[in-house]
Amino acid sequence: MATQLRRPVEVYLADEQLQQLAALGRQRGVLVADLIAQGVALVLSDQPPADVGEPLPTADSDPIRSLIGIFDSGITDLGAKHDRYIAEYVDEDNRLWRLKSS
Repeated sequence: MATQLRRPVEVYLADEQLQQLAALGRQRGVLVADLIAQGVALVLSDQPPADVGEPLPTADSDPIRSLIGIFDSGITDLGAKHDRYIAEYVDEDNRLWRLKSS
């Protein structure tokens, strides 16, 4: 079996992920790079990992999903600025609560 040429890549991981990979590598006696390569091979394989679970429901199988898009708020940038609108609502709700409480 021929050895495949491996090229270096830069991968950003959370500290906890890197620590867990290092511990697993020590336990298995392999490099972190080997574990990452195994993970990539798994993602690219035809077989999904065992813990993937069920596919997302479609509008046909989940009546709640059919509600997406049926309401019109009149706000044209709601998708892009939803966090701002939620924060404004919470601020206003808190202001009204403080007025009632005093």
